Amino acid sequence: MTNIHSFAADYSEARDKFLAAARLAGARTFRYDNPTKGPKGEQLSTDVALVGREDASKVVVTISSTHGVEGYCGSGFQVDWWAPPGCRPTPRRS
Repeated sequence: MTNIHSFAADYSEARDKFLAAARLAGARTFRYDNPTKGPKGEQLSTDVALVGREDASKVVVTISSTHGVEGYCGSGFQVDWWAPPGCRPTPRRS
């Protein structure tokens, strides 16, 4: 089902939605600041969300906003993916 609320109108809104969705999914988040400011003088950063074991032998990596404005679409997809039944950690095997 399409969720229009996953998508944002600007960088700050997209970032906030991504971080909120990642945290609701139980992800650990990390921020890496970019020394360059955005077009409105805003702080830019790369945000990383990690779900599951840090020593996993296989991982899924998604990237959005590498070149700028196309990130709103990519971020919207990521926000929607965090919602159930999307990303869920695999139980640890003993």
